[in-house]
Amino acid sequence: MLWRALVWLATVVGLAVAALVALSLLGILHLYSTPSSSMEPTFRCARPGPGCSATEGDRVAVLDYLVTEPGRGDLIAFHTPPAALARCGVGVGVGGTFLKRIVGVPGDRVGEDAGRIVVNGEPLDEPYVPASERDARSFPAVAVTDGSYFVLGDNRSSSCDSRAWGLVPRDTIVGRVVAVYWPFRRIARR
Repeated sequence: MLWRALVWLATVVGLAVAALVALSLLGILHLYSTPSSSMEPTFRCARPGPGCSATEGDRVAVLDYLVTEPGRGDLIAFHTPPAALARCGVGVGVGGTFLKRIVGVPGDRVGEDAGRIVVNGEPLDEPYVPASERDARSFPAVAVTDGSYFVLGDNRSSSCDSRAWGLVPRDTIVGRVVAVYWPFRRIARR
């Protein structure tokens, strides 16, 4: 009986690994690590990086948007905007990719009032941003144009994001973060 369970488990694990490899080879699934503290505590980066809280950085799985379009609240990976280096003095991240959260979709107006994000005139409910990670910035509402998204890091006080370099074009979005897959103690669906 035990050997049947072990064979079944090995088969399931083997099929899952084969599916992940196939999705990766097809360019549908992408794997990234968390290089900075801009998404702490949602995604943790490894010390001794500034603002990092973990001994080991999170590794995330990103799945292409095949059927749906990106939406407010989605955690996404996207190609680093050229203006990020000039505006924030940051490198290109891992493989030229940033991880951020969408707070504004096409047609929205997004602003910030003393650290509170305001979308279409209403404060955005953001339980994922701890009070200690907020900043006190303010900026007038900007329009999110068709085919673009307004993105922010969850660690607002340490994030180089749309407030600094503008909107993210849809064609630069790699996909939606669907899971933390490493370290094991942090495995979670997003």
